[in-house]
Amino acid sequence: MPDPQSLYEWEPKGLAVVDMALAQESAGLVMLYHFDGYIDAGETGEQIVEGLLETLPHQVVARFDHDRLVDYRARRPLLTFRRDRWASFEAPALEVRVVQDATGAPFLLLSGPEPDVEWERFAAAV
Repeated sequence: MPDPQSLYEWEPKGLAVVDMALAQESAGLVMLYHFDGYIDAGETGEQIVEGLLETLPHQVVARFDHDRLVDYRARRPLLTFRRDRWASFEAPALEVRVVQDATGAPFLLLSGPEPDVEWERFAAAV
């Protein structure tokens, strides 16, 4: 299997926050995850992730290469067309963030589109 680390890039500022948190948390950090997709009945998971990110301080730790993991033929990103040109493009983002809860305790949040391919490598990377 090719190197799982080739699927993501570290975000230095977020990684520094995680390193500080791990120095204080001997048991490690809890990771919550939510993948966008048809299984998310009522978009409950999506609403929870949005609520966490809107109300709690957070920093991106790692970004996954969504071009390698998402099949755009099955799930096309949102493109907006105005009159005679493309106006905007919403690129999917599969990211790990470090989030601080209301008590200041850090945890990790993995969210974004569910990978369509390279699942074993993705799982090894996580």
